[in-house]
This record gives sequence, C-alpha cells and structure tokens, in this order.
Amino acid sequence: MGAIYNVLLVDDEPGALLSLKYLLDWEQLGFTIAGEATNGQQALDLFHDGNYALVITDMKMPVLSGLDLIAQLRALSDVPIIIMSGYEDFSFAQKGLQLGVKDYLLKPVEEDDLVRLLKSVAAELENERMLDKKLHFGLSATKERIAREWANGFMNAEEVTERFNLIDIHVRERSGICCIAAELDSEAWNDSSMTDNDLQIKRFAARNVMEDIIGLSGCLFEESDMKYGIVLYSDLDEVERADVIARISLMSQHVQQYAKIGITFGIGKLVHAINEAVKSYEDAKRMLDKQFFFGKQSVISEERLFSKEANDDEQNWLHANELIEQLDKQDSEQLRELLTHRWELLAKNQVHSNLIKTMILELFIELFRLVKEQGIDYEQLFNPRQLDYERIMGARSLTDLFQITWTKVQETAELIKSHRELSSENAVKVAKRLANERYADNISMKNIASQVYMNAAYLGQLFKAETGIGFNDYLFQVRMENAKRILSSTDMKVYEVAYAVGYNDLDWFYKKFKQHTGLSASEYRIMSARTIIPPAMI
Repeated sequence: MGAIYNVLLVDDEPGALLSLKYLLDWEQLGFTIAGEATNGQQALDLFHDGNYALVITDMKMPVLSGLDLIAQLRALSDVPIIIMSGYEDFSFAQKGLQLGVKDYLLKPVEEDDLVRLLKSVAAELENERMLDKKLHFGLSATKERIAREWANGFMNAEEVTERFNLIDIHVRERSGICCIAAELDSEAWNDSSMTDNDLQIKRFAARNVMEDIIGLSGCLFEESDMKYGIVLYSDLDEVERADVIARISLMSQHVQQYAKIGITFGIGKLVHAINEAVKSYEDAKRMLDKQFFFGKQSVISEERLFSKEANDDEQNWLHANELIEQLDKQDSEQLRELLTHRWELLAKNQVHSNLIKTMILELFIELFRLVKEQGIDYEQLFNPRQLDYERIMGARSLTDLFQITWTKVQETAELIKSHRELSSENAVKVAKRLANERYADNISMKNIASQVYMNAAYLGQLFKAETGIGFNDYLFQVRMENAKRILSSTDMKVYEVAYAVGYNDLDWFYKKFKQHTGLSASEYRIMSARTIIPPAMI
C-alpha cells in the first residue's frame, strides 16, 4: 500500500461531518481525516497550518463560502478539491468546476460515489508522489555523482560549476570548501546474527543521519559499502574550520546514537578554490588512515596530530616509498640494512626528534595502507591497543625509535608473507568449511579472517563475489538447515535445538526459523514426522 494522505473536511452541519467521517473506511482507501472545519475561514486557517492532500467542502457556509474558500485555496495550492452540493446549489458547483476542483458529490453523499472519487484521487496522488520521488532520487544521484567525481579530481572547476548550476546548486569557492572521509565500523559486519538486510538498514540509517546534518551545505557520496566522502561548502556564509569540526563531531554522535553503528571521520584541510577540493579530500583520507593511532569512532583532523616545529627541514629523511618497495620484495636483510642507513643519516644530520617522530608516524600510515590495500587483516598490527602513537611520542632516544620502527616493519613483512601463502580461493573455502563445522559457535567473518590473514571486510567481499550471498546469510542458511535436520531426527527441545545451532536468544531463533521455513519450529517437527524427508533436502 502507498502513503496515507491527509483529508480536510469542511461542512457547517456537524451531522453531515459526522456522517461523512464514518461513512467508510478511509484508511483502507489511503486517506485519513486530519482536519474538520465548520466554515470556509476555519478551513483556510487549518490548511495554512497543516499538510493536506485533499479538501472536501460544502458550498453554502457562513463566514466564508465554499466558493470563496476554493478561490483562496487555488491561490495557494493545486490541492485536489471535491465539492459537496445539493441540486439547488448546482450553479455554485459549476463555478467551482471552473476553478479547477476535482469533482462534485450530490448530497446526501452516497458511499459508492465517494469511494469511486477517492480511489481516483488516491491514484493521482500516488502517481505524483512517485514522480516526485523519482525526481528527488534522480537529483540526489546526480548531485552525488558530481561530488564524487569532483572530490576525486575527475572534473575541473568549470565542469563542477556548470553541472552543479544545472541542478540549482551554487558553490562560492572563496567561502571555503572542506572534504571529509568517513568509514563505518566493521564490527557490525562481523556480527553473525545480522543478515545482509539488517546491515543495509544500518547503512541506510547512517546515511540519513549524515545527510540530515549536512543539509544544503554540502554533498555526501558513497565510495564503497562502508566508506563515504563528504564535500562541505556554502553559497552564502564563510565555511569556518571550527564549525566543520563541530558539525562532524555531532554527526559522529548521532550516527552512533540513532543508526547504532560506529563511524570514524577524517577531516581534510579547508581550501578556497574548487580545483583544490581534491587536495582536501586526499588529506581527509590520510587523516582517516590514522585511525589505528586514535581508535575507531574518532573524528581525526590535523588539530589532533602532533605538529612538528616550523623551523625543521621538510625533507623526508626516511624515504618511506623506498622502504615500502623493499618490504614488498620480502628481503629482510636488505630491508634492515636500508633502515639502518636511514638512521645513520638522521644521526649525522642531527634531525630534530619531533620531525623524526612525525616521519615515523607517516611511515606507519604507509605500512597500514599497504596491508589494508592487500585485503589483509590489519587489526592485529594496527590498532590503538598497540599504543604505537604513545610509544613513538614517548621514545627518548634515536635507538629506541629505531627499535620501534624496525619491529613494526618486520611484523608487517611477516604478515604480508603469511597472507600471500594463502590464495583468495582457499580463504573462501576455509570460510565455508568453518561455517559448516562451527555453526554452533559464536563464529564471525572477523575471527575467520584473522585465521587466513585477511581483512574481514575484504574477505567478506570475496565471499559474496564467489558464493553470491554474504557470509552472514550463508551462516544463517547453514544454521537453519541444521535446525531442520535436528528437529526432524531428534526429540531435542526447541530451546536445545536453538542453542545447538548457535542461537542463545530463543525468541530470535523462533522469529528467524519461521521467516526461513514459513513454519514455527514445533509445526515443522510435526510436519516432518508425517513426511519422509530425503536427506538431500535437509
């Protein structure tokens, strides 16, 4: 069924209003009586204050007649209007029809006539609603596509301005532009009780919260199932850095409060040219990658980072790219030799400790990216519990800093090596095997991923690409099929069956079992006792 539309009834006879109100089941036809008035002026006041999709009015009324009411309503809205009139008022009805009313009903109103008219109006209103919805989503999709291409550098300033102008959006670049990168917490995706549909609802809720807070001051766009980009701008006021941070902090709180899912934000630099938005977005993504220092569900900006002294040389003495390249070759001896040489240069040139610490943090970020991009489970090496940030900032000597850095580089190399020894195909097979063997346990994609040295989100994508369904849905099917098998072949109590297939919440098991089979657990047991079920069907 479509939407329920509000109706305003207008008649100076209370009995007529009451009769009309209880003549039929309005909600079954898609309407609800949201307002009642006994004269035209009262109706006009109610219309100003309410949101009405249909007006049904008498013609002869005190204070303001039905005809005058229609004329004033037409100056405000094209809301459908139905006239109620007697034979003697037919000339008034004709004038009403000239003002664009939908139709008229003869008093006393017959149920069949009213039902016919209401069905016609409901169909028209529903068509208009769907057209508006399509237009809204069409504009939203266009706006999102422009923002994504803009932030990622696929459009120049002229193209951005031209395309936004077409959908009546105006960006004053001198007012300031700030990009934000966001990532939903993967913990929800590792909850085995959540189906793909449950997760989509959470994503939808999180997106709605973010869009509500952004309002008309920016665009939200999706980069993947878990990652979003935001471009904040203004066509009137200056974009203030403090306001951006406050708004994103509020967004973080509300997503967690209302969508019930954690989210981490990285805030880019404030820029003042359309072409510089790509730099702001790159900066935002770098901030987001620092989440392993600050923890998930954080709002990370340059204000939170350690700032090196202004007089320090900007040269990156560590040459992180060369270290990453050597690490990728899996030559531990050459890697240590290269890192040792870098430390000798740092000591020889007496590089300030603050700058060295900043460069090590940046190197750790690059290591984090390398691991993450290869779909490896990075949680065991890169997370706030490792206290990397605290140990780097608290180190008192160059030797201490070398040991911290070499340990992390070495651990990263070992993690990558282990990951490469296990192919993606084997990882999916392992996930399926564990789901079939350990369905009774609190198993999740996260703990499976840790066993195959993969990132849980990445393994989840591989699993869905190969099997056609998400891991949680696969596990759900395995549990339900085993529940059916146990119910039909044993006399275990239902709560024992629920526990045996991995459900500690009996109500949840009842709900999911009936959703899967169309029968309650008890009904299924009775049915299976009457029917010989071949093993292949279980």
